[in-house]
Amino acid sequence: MTQPTDGLVQVIDAMKSQLTTALNGVNVSFWESENASSVTAPAILIDIENLLLQTDLHDKVVVQVQWGLHCVLAEDTPDLQLSLRRFALSVMQELRDNSVWLPETGVTQAAEHIVSVPDMQILSTSGNALAWKVGFQQTLHLGTSYWDATAITPQNIYIARVKKGEPHAKSDHELVHPV
Repeated sequence: MTQPTDGLVQVIDAMKSQLTTALNGVNVSFWESENASSVTAPAILIDIENLLLQTDLHDKVVVQVQWGLHCVLAEDTPDLQLSLRRFALSVMQELRDNSVWLPETGVTQAAEHIVSVPDMQILSTSGNALAWKVGFQQTLHLGTSYWDATAITPQNIYIARVKKGEPHAKSDHELVHPV
């Protein structure tokens, strides 16, 4: 049986492949905090901004995904501001004109509500690149709905309640649930 997370990974992989093919020379990867500062521009960082669970349809988990595609160019790109907008527009057109269909997990619906805005997240984390973010919604029909506890390693979790920015000692942490 396919798990919903497997289907989500397949959609991300298909999106990476589609954008890499459509936008020759652009590096496409999933957003990871550790690769955000070392990406080679031009690049697209795929981000899942939120997931909204819908009513399951037969044996499929239905989820509405809010995607963020961070379109990154180096600061020394000629006509940078116009180039960023052209890059974002090219991504928007690709999303509008081509949807991803995965026979293993089900149909993904076409991208909806495609918008592009200046990307303040990349501006604040990178010193030599600028970006525009293309955001869109998409409804996915993923794998079977169930939790696989065997895939999760039990760990002790400690939590401390402190005000933002204030230092706290390790002794302030409480064990939430012992393993």
